[in-house]
Amino acid sequence: MDPEISILYCSPIPQGIPQRKVHVQLSPLYQRRKLPPPLEEQILVDWEERQRKQPWVFNGAKFRLHSVQPEENPKMEKQEKTERKKETLKIESRTTEWSEGLKCGEIDPNVSEGGGLTLHLALTCYRDFLGTNWSGEASALQERGGREYGDTQAYLAQPLGVGAALQCKDDRFVLLKRSFKVGEAPGQLDVPGGHPEPKAVAPNVPEEELSLDVLSLNWLSESFSHLSWLKYGMRLIYLYLH
Repeated sequence: MDPEISILYCSPIPQGIPQRKVHVQLSPLYQRRKLPPPLEEQILVDWEERQRKQPWVFNGAKFRLHSVQPEENPKMEKQEKTERKKETLKIESRTTEWSEGLKCGEIDPNVSEGGGLTLHLALTCYRDFLGTNWSGEASALQERGGREYGDTQAYLAQPLGVGAALQCKDDRFVLLKRSFKVGEAPGQLDVPGGHPEPKAVAPNVPEEELSLDVLSLNWLSESFSHLSWLKYGMRLIYLYLH
């Protein structure tokens, strides 16, 4: 695995967690830590320089993923421990059945859904993402965050993203080639994906005025709508490639 990638959470069931069991907690406690001067000001200086060289790049609000909190199902915990091996065999033997008989997001009634999941979110922006996660100083920022706050991600923007590895019936995978007019990984191959947009939750609020105070918890529907858009878009991409 890429050493820069870590797994925060893995779904206990192959189909993933249903929408009704995914929750969100928006809080200023989950904001990115501000760097001491002049390091924080350097993010803005670098952004202005990037815009001079790449005038097509623009800033925008993003959700910041601070952490995730699994919610265990105490009623099933004991049973899952004693029947773990048996359940695993059932899952493996019925993988084909699930892929053909269930729609995306449906749960097999014979398999426990387990617990839910809470996403701990705040707000960040694309400028801060390029100035922290995507900067040449990302490793130094992680080291500093771990030393000062016990959190290697404390100084990073950490925008919440959506991505999917799409394998087709012919065993081929769908990849996208990114535009050369983007700030992140221009011209490189990537999986279909994107970011749930805070602006979509509060469409009547100007971008520069978006804050945690004006965002409603119904943003989750925007995230799942984004996933639906990705599903549709990936079908079109596959048709285009073939």
